[in-house]
Amino acid sequence: MATALMIASAGMKFIGSQREAAGIKAAGKAQLAQAEYRAKQGRQIAGQERASSQRAAIEDRRKGRLAQSRATALAAAGGGTVGDVSGIIGDLGAESEYSALTSLFEGNDRAQQLESQANLDLYDGESAYRTAKYQAKSAKMKGYGDLIMGGSSLYQKYAPSSETWANGDSFRTR
Repeated sequence: MATALMIASAGMKFIGSQREAAGIKAAGKAQLAQAEYRAKQGRQIAGQERASSQRAAIEDRRKGRLAQSRATALAAAGGGTVGDVSGIIGDLGAESEYSALTSLFEGNDRAQQLESQANLDLYDGESAYRTAKYQAKSAKMKGYGDLIMGGSSLYQKYAPSSETWANGDSFRTR
């Protein structure tokens, strides 16, 4: 009865360590999948930020052209010429271009931050998966060690022992 319990105990320890290893590896894969998803989302949002800033730049330029047109129309309505307001028109154009470029810069900056975070998320996920694989291997090795220890204990308890005489003949001590 005790022998059967020792065998069952060694077997259960081994099976438990193998299941633990599988669970650790599955958790690592799940962390990697989450990190890949976060990275994909971050890259998608980064693209949207760039597109949004491009749309804002287009709008800034449109407003600048509208302001230039209005300044020209007001000058003409007041009896002036384009030459009279050319400095103002030039300033309005420069201001709208500056505003457009600022929008593009800010959008690109936000996008780069999101992409950097996406890369960091992916690195963290890959690192977690690598760690989980090593932990799983360690759990498996522990299981093999427990199995060998159980077999060794049984062998020590039940193996026939023999002694050797000086002349090379052996005899049984048990």
